[in-house]
Amino acid sequence: VNGNLPDDFTPPKIIINSPELKDYSHSDSVTMSATSNDDGTGIASFDLAFDDKQVKNNDIIDLFYKKLGSHFLNATSTDIVGNLATSSVQFRIIATPESTVSDIERAYSLGWFKNKSVENSLINKLKMSIRLDKKIETIEQKLNGKKVIKKIEKIEERIDKILGRLLLVELKLYRSGKILSEQGYQILSDDINWLINN
Repeated sequence: VNGNLPDDFTPPKIIINSPELKDYSHSDSVTMSATSNDDGTGIASFDLAFDDKQVKNNDIIDLFYKKLGSHFLNATSTDIVGNLATSSVQFRIIATPESTVSDIERAYSLGWFKNKSVENSLINKLKMSIRLDKKIETIEQKLNGKKVIKKIEKIEERIDKILGRLLLVELKLYRSGKILSEQGYQILSDDINWLINN
């Protein structure tokens, strides 16, 4: 260590403020925010990486364009004498029926659909699925029998998968008919596949 610098064996402290360890919707935006401080010699470098890609502190990431599933923010800080600290947070981007409706609306606003009736058709089918799920929840709350609830949940799961697969077929038809762009197809089919499998 340089004789002009005090002995400092303690690495900096890092606090990641955002994102949090939780699920975010595909339709969310998240601020990449962290702080680092060092009581010894002071901070020499502080870097953030979102999924191994360098980002700046307080960058806002639009999750609409990101893949569904697990992601992470890594923070690395070094003090003036070279003590290193790292911290990370993992989070998931998921799709819900409601966020998928939002994604369809956004895809239309980006010009990825060639006509409004296609957007409306997909949204109406998803809203019907949401209403069906809510009715099934109401029925489950009124029933006390665990066997009956398990049967209802299995039926609900089958209905959701059938509706999801029908939506996937519809999306493929729209893509092949040039009514839906490839980028729109990829994002929306990822959403629907997530809903079918989770």
